[in-house]
Amino acid sequence: MSMSARIDRPSSTQKRALSESPNSTPLLERSGRSATLNLVVTILLILLGCAALSIDVPLARWFGSQKLPSFLKKTSDLAEVFGHGTGVAAILLSVWVLAPQQRRRLPRIICCAYLSGLVADGMKLLVARGRPYKTDLSSVTNVWGTFRGWLPLLSTGNAGQSFTSAHTATAVGLALGLAWLFPRGKWLFAGFALLVALQRMAGPYHFCSDTLWGAAIGWLIGSAFLPGGWFGPAMDQLEQRQAAA
Repeated sequence: MSMSARIDRPSSTQKRALSESPNSTPLLERSGRSATLNLVVTILLILLGCAALSIDVPLARWFGSQKLPSFLKKTSDLAEVFGHGTGVAAILLSVWVLAPQQRRRLPRIICCAYLSGLVADGMKLLVARGRPYKTDLSSVTNVWGTFRGWLPLLSTGNAGQSFTSAHTATAVGLALGLAWLFPRGKWLFAGFALLVALQRMAGPYHFCSDTLWGAAIGWLIGSAFLPGGWFGPAMDQLEQRQAAA
């Protein structure tokens, strides 16, 4: 075999690199499937939120009159930090300190968590809905009585900002980002997000549908910044520049 033949023949390592190239068809196909799956999950969560309207009021009444078992109540209360802005900052600071090799990826996780919460907060300005603990549920004849109109902006104050759960949106966005960063912890992060949603319902600060719609926002926004998402390529370029710096 000639020297030129050996040089021209791609090695197994080169073949793997070509197959993993951003311009390769398999990767584009995976990205397309990922985007489709994320959209399907988002729509499913929205539909589940619509279905939950039928149990919103009875479930909120139950949470208002009953208490979770003390262990579960304390656990969900402590898990709230996973969906709180300050708690998210503390978690990301821990990642910065304990996993320095992942620091360049933190901007992506910040976008997953905080933008999810901001979008959910924005929804509160569009639709007014009374929080369960601020609503006389005994006088509510149907779930539509919990809604108070369109475009309230800031006029209703905190009492009319049940739609949607920004805590849950933040928790789901953060869980997605951390699961991408640390795949071995994906079920742990999912559990934390679920506990945040439970804590918001047990408060009772939100109706069940609010948490499901918040989860839909968190999934939609969080997945948009991960590989295969709308903003994935932009985040990839940012991380590559930081790695080269």
